[in-house]
Amino acid sequence: MATIVAMASACGPSYPRGWLLQDPQPSAQAVALECTDVRVAWLDRPGVILAYRVGNHCMGPVRVDLGAVTVRGGVDGALVDLPVRDPRQELRPGTLDGRGAFVEEIGYETGGVTPSRVCVSLDGITEDAAGLPPLCLSRAETRAARDEDEEEDDDETEELADEQLSDEHVDDEADATTAADPGEGAQ
Repeated sequence: MATIVAMASACGPSYPRGWLLQDPQPSAQAVALECTDVRVAWLDRPGVILAYRVGNHCMGPVRVDLGAVTVRGGVDGALVDLPVRDPRQELRPGTLDGRGAFVEEIGYETGGVTPSRVCVSLDGITEDAAGLPPLCLSRAETRAARDEDEEEDDDETEELADEQLSDEHVDDEADATTAADPGEGAQ
């Protein structure tokens, strides 16, 4: 799952300070550090897959450790740790050259439950990230969520139709009883 893609084509030959902070995107948060800008986005895919975009606006290299990032997911108000999904042990610290940038997509284990929000602690991603408050992301309306809502709406429509048919059946039985014994209503 660990994929590094150079962002040179997106931002030119060198990373300009603040570029990741200006890129509006749903379900994303960004922070400016001494030499790096870090943007975390919750991707529109099943489960929890986060895209980390890191840009170095300093001239010297910066050590980046995405393995130091901790992610917690929230379901019904409780936050639980979400371990990184890295079966081939590809996630290791690396060096980001001066004025360089990259993006990495990382999946997290959820135990079969998709949280409604995640909080990402960037503490340790770079040397100057110590003590940062977590970046919390809420799930934007995604295709998967829309599909689930449409299925629920279809289920509710079917239930209402079944209830109406059931009510009509009861009314038909009452009409049939009244028709069979017309004298009962006349007394």
